[in-house]
Amino acid sequence: MDPTFEVVTYETPKGVALRLVGEMDLSNVGLLEQVSDGLIRDERAEIAIDLRDLTFLDCTGLRALLRLRGCAGSNEAHLTLVAGAAQVMRLFQLTGVWERFEFVEPPEPDPGSVVSQTGSGLASVGASP
Repeated sequence: MDPTFEVVTYETPKGVALRLVGEMDLSNVGLLEQVSDGLIRDERAEIAIDLRDLTFLDCTGLRALLRLRGCAGSNEAHLTLVAGAAQVMRLFQLTGVWERFEFVEPPEPDPGSVVSQTGSGLASVGASP
């Protein structure tokens, strides 16, 4: 398996979106937790997690998403997910947590928003997609 994992963040009209890219598992789930904890502390109104570019998700990654959901609710933020590939979504179905999340269409980036990409030991900032 390819161990690459990245979190791409961008502003949306209602808050912020995190696009997860690659494989999220025990070895790198801390990256999502680090990025998302900072966003929750910044009191973003809405946080959308986009799973479309996620190629692998294990139980550790699913637990991190459930934890993020709970933290967002405790801090008056609204967490939504954009459904990903069948192999990723199957874990949601097998574990019975599908109904705990709200699934939405992909959010549009705010015009002129800055994209931040973090993962695999890199951190960079670029123009909006």
